[in-house]
Amino acid sequence: MNRHDAKKESVVFVGELDSWRPCLPAMLHLLAGRFNLPFTRRFFRNLRVQSCHFVLAFAMIFSLILLDCKKDESPTQTATGSIPSELAATWTAQSAFVNGNPALLSAALDWRTGTVRATFAFTTAGALTYTEYSSSNAPLQVTTGTITVNGSSATMKFLTDNGQPIDPPKELVSAWTVTGNQLNLTWTDSQGTVALQLSK
Repeated sequence: MNRHDAKKESVVFVGELDSWRPCLPAMLHLLAGRFNLPFTRRFFRNLRVQSCHFVLAFAMIFSLILLDCKKDESPTQTATGSIPSELAATWTAQSAFVNGNPALLSAALDWRTGTVRATFAFTTAGALTYTEYSSSNAPLQVTTGTITVNGSSATMKFLTDNGQPIDPPKELVSAWTVTGNQLNLTWTDSQGTVALQLSK
C-alpha cells in the first residue's frame, strides 16, 4: 500500500467516526455516571474538534465499554446458609431442665416480666427469630439473628433485640435433635447444662 492509499483510507475511517460525533454527549453522560469519572466530562468539553482528537475520544469510549462488559460478565456470588428441613419451623418452649433438674422456663430462658410463652422460629435459609409473648399473645421481645448447623450442633447468633442492634452479638451453641414434633436443645451456660424441650 502506498502513502497516498494509506492517507485515503485514514480519511475514510475518520469520516466514518465523524458520524458518531452527535452521539458523544449522550455516551459521555452514561459513561460518567457508570464509572464515576468527573474528569471525562471536562475532557470532552475542552476537546478540540480536530479528527485526531476525536479518534482518541472514540477509542477511550470503546475501551471503557469493553471494560464494563467484562465486569458485568463476572459471576455474582451470594452467601446463603441452610439448615435441615426438619428444624425449619416455629417451635414453642414447653419445659426446661438445668443440670438434670426441672426448671422454670422463665429462669432457663431469662424471660422478661410479663412473658408467659416463647418461641424459636428457624428458616431453611438460616434466619432465626426468638419471640416472648404476654398473656394477651402480644410480643414483648423479638430477637432476630442467624442459625448455622454443623451435624448435631447448632450455632445461634442473636443480632437485634426489638429492632436494636445487640453489641456485641450474643452466641449460643447448642446440641439439637428432632423427634416427630419435638425439638430438644441442650447447651451450657452460667446456670450449667440447660436442656430445653420444644414442640411445633
